[in-house]
This record gives sequence, structure tokens and C-alpha cells, in this order.
Amino acid sequence: MVIWNENKKVNEYEGHLLRRANIPMYQWIEDELRVLNTDDTESFRRLRTIRENLSDFLTSDKNNLIICGQSVGCGKTAWAFKMLLTQIENNWKKIYAEEFKITDEQFDIALFLSAVPFLFDLKQFGNNSNAREFYTRAKITDLLVIDDIVSAEMSKYDYTAIYAIVESRNLAHLPTIFTTNCTTKDEMTKHLGVRLTDRIWSTAEIIEIKGPSLRGLTLK
Repeated sequence: MVIWNENKKVNEYEGHLLRRANIPMYQWIEDELRVLNTDDTESFRRLRTIRENLSDFLTSDKNNLIICGQSVGCGKTAWAFKMLLTQIENNWKKIYAEEFKITDEQFDIALFLSAVPFLFDLKQFGNNSNAREFYTRAKITDLLVIDDIVSAEMSKYDYTAIYAIVESRNLAHLPTIFTTNCTTKDEMTKHLGVRLTDRIWSTAEIIEIKGPSLRGLTLK
């Protein structure tokens, strides 16, 4: 299922939502990922199924998703972007059905956060950066991606910020997609502790990608 491709012209409404979701422009053009490891065939099949039925998954009882894999560049982040693109594709027409202005900021249907730069900006620049806005929106957006959640050691400040986001979303039953190199709950616990790990791992479907780096490879 390809949402975006070289032949798709992103209209102004979609473009507004893509930028608001913090999705970089190079991700607006999408190619299908190639399965390089036969062990990933079922994982890719399940990810495609979730994507093709995204609205049902996001409203299910267990509506969080962990895409994990030890290899760098194995497709974890690419799949997370695919989910966000589908979320926008599924919702942009409803949002602008009544011809809202595209500058209207009230619509939070999707947001992408790369954990390390987000937490760095939040700590370094506080109220003077977009990170503060992202922090507020992360608690309420319809679908949030937190990318590379344990790619660096967390300070107490970092932990508190992520914990507040995760807890707020779990209490509101808002879906979150996490990508991580941790492939077991015990491994994540070493980085995030018992309380935060339990709130992430126990509320999610876990899909592991075992293959090597996919960077630069597309299925033509």
C-alpha cells in the first residue's frame, strides 16, 4: 500500500498537516521497503496489515506499537513514517471538509518526535523553542511517534519529560508508536526503569525487525 510516490502532488492541506506533524519533506515521497531477511517476512506483513487498517488499530484496546530491531537502519523509522502518512491520508479530507483555513493550528492528528534532539532542545531552550510546543502537543495529538526512545542515556529531566508524555497518553488512551533498538522488555528496563518501561511495553504490540540496514534500498 503506497500512500505517497513521485507522481503524487501533495496539496496545500496535506502539506500543512505534514509540516505540522514534523515530517521531513524527503519522507513525503515514499517507496516500498524491501525484505532482506526472510525472518522479517511476517513482521513486514503485520506492519502492512496494521497500516492498511490503521484506524481500527488505533482505536483497539491495545493501540500502541513498538517497532524494534537491533540493526541501525533496518526500517523502524521508515515504518513509523508510513503510519503517520497513512494517518494524514485518512483524515485530511475530514478536517478540511468545512473549508477551514490551512493556517488553523487546532488540528493535531499526527506528530513525529526524534527523542534525542527533542529532549536536547527541550532542556536547552525551554519556552523559547518549538520543543516546548511539541511537548504540549505530544500529550494530546491523535497519533504520536517517539523515535529512538533509548538511543542515548536519559537524564532525570529527560526521563520526567518522556514519562509525562507517555502517562498522559496512556490515561487518555491515545496511541503512540515507539521505535527502539531494545528487543526485550528487560533490555528497555535497563535504560528506562521499571515504571516507564511497563507503561510502554505492556500497552503495545511489539514487532521486531531482524534484518540489516535498508538505507538506500527500495523495491522498484
